[in-house]
Amino acid sequence: MSTRRYRVLSRVVFGAGAPLWRRHPKLREGWPERAGRYPNARFALWAHGASAGDVLALEPTLRALKDQGFADDALVSTVTDSGYRAAQRFADHVRYVPLDTRRATRRALQAV
Repeated sequence: MSTRRYRVLSRVVFGAGAPLWRRHPKLREGWPERAGRYPNARFALWAHGASAGDVLALEPTLRALKDQGFADDALVSTVTDSGYRAAQRFADHVRYVPLDTRRATRRALQAV
């Protein structure tokens, strides 16, 4: 699929699906972050876990990196609310991953 078609299709899908996704029990919170609006901050490491199980699997690795001084200011991003709560237990910074749109991704990367 061409880049142009993908952008058009993602705008349609995200635009039409947003009202439904906002009601989904696992996706209710964090919509400014999902739009790429991260508070300005700099992070030494950005790790991503889609849901709570993935986030919990990151914990031992991040703790080991912190112990060695490699991840003193780590960001963990996630898709679900349960993943967000799991990451809050051990991560310095937790954010929802931006939607897969050009604008949201650009905003998030510029902030980070």
